[in-house]
Amino acid sequence: MTIGVFYTPNKANVFTFATAKDHAEFGRRPEEHANHLALHRCRSVDSLTDGAPWIRNRILDHIPYVRAMLLDFYHLSEHIWDAAKCCLGDTDAAGEWARAQLHGLKHVG
Repeated sequence: MTIGVFYTPNKANVFTFATAKDHAEFGRRPEEHANHLALHRCRSVDSLTDGAPWIRNRILDHIPYVRAMLLDFYHLSEHIWDAAKCCLGDTDAAGEWARAQLHGLKHVG
């Protein structure tokens, strides 16, 4: 199951779609909904995903006016923890470094 959501920055308007079909069908679904919602008329359209290349490719194939593609915080945090363990091992220092990075990203930007 693949789920997609379109929403305004303040989340006042939310539109959700899903498919149990393959990646090609996933690409067609957001294109249909983006056209219905006239997203091409928006000042900016950004994408927030888990970073999987196939998702990025389907989005860019079907919604070419996406301005920015962002990695969601959960998957970003996985990469931060992997980097900490790779560089510092499974140590307290790795945990402290990872937590500091994630805190900065979440609260400072």
